[in-house]
Amino acid sequence: MSIRAFIKRDFLIEKNYKIAFFLRLAGMYLYLSVFYFMGFWLEKNSSFFSGEFFLRVFLGIVFAKVLLIPLNSFSESLRKEQLFGTLESLFMASKDNLRLLAGIVAYPLLYGFLETAIYLGALVFIRLPGGINIFFLLTGLVLGLISMTALGIISASFIMAFKRGDPVNFLLNAGMTLLGGVFFPVSILSGWLLKIAFLNPVTHALELIRIGFGFPGSLSVTPIESILFLTVFSLVILPAALYAFKLAVKYAKKTGSLGKY
Repeated sequence: MSIRAFIKRDFLIEKNYKIAFFLRLAGMYLYLSVFYFMGFWLEKNSSFFSGEFFLRVFLGIVFAKVLLIPLNSFSESLRKEQLFGTLESLFMASKDNLRLLAGIVAYPLLYGFLETAIYLGALVFIRLPGGINIFFLLTGLVLGLISMTALGIISASFIMAFKRGDPVNFLLNAGMTLLGGVFFPVSILSGWLLKIAFLNPVTHALELIRIGFGFPGSLSVTPIESILFLTVFSLVILPAALYAFKLAVKYAKKTGSLGKY
């Protein structure tokens, strides 16, 4: 089954739920409005926050949502195939697991980019703190997605081997969001929490993305060091994740558990 076929199949399924798309958009804008009005309150009652509080949080939420798509899509899509009873036939017929994984996550990624483009339309009404730097913006987004893809494949490996990956996914999502600088700068953390935050790929990806939108850096490392961290993270974790997934598929085929859930 080709990547194009996966996209077409998922689109045909999704288009039957048109109202859900608009409800998600409305829900996201309502969610963001909380931080918009919170920003007004903080700016009037605290000298710590500048007028850019809402924009920082806005970019953090929107791009964290995109970055977490690979982490969630692999396990969620595999779980869906399990429940539909199609997982076994897909993997038994496929000779290229990497291409199969790409097909599984292709539509959620395209859908996520479409949602992000719509959310970013709100920037028309918001003045950016500086000029846009395309290099840092795209580098942070691409390297962040590759890093999260690696973690998503590890989560998918748990699905293949143990049939449930929800605990792993929940811990990764919570940790990446809380310690990734989505809602507040990680510089306010200290001790072991700060060390964990600096090992979080979302932290460095969002730092580069915000710099790409004209914000000054908020980490104690330079943008080049953030790029280096994400590159090394991807080069180390992605091959390990692919190997782990290969072993998980081999184990599932050996034990005859591909069709079980």
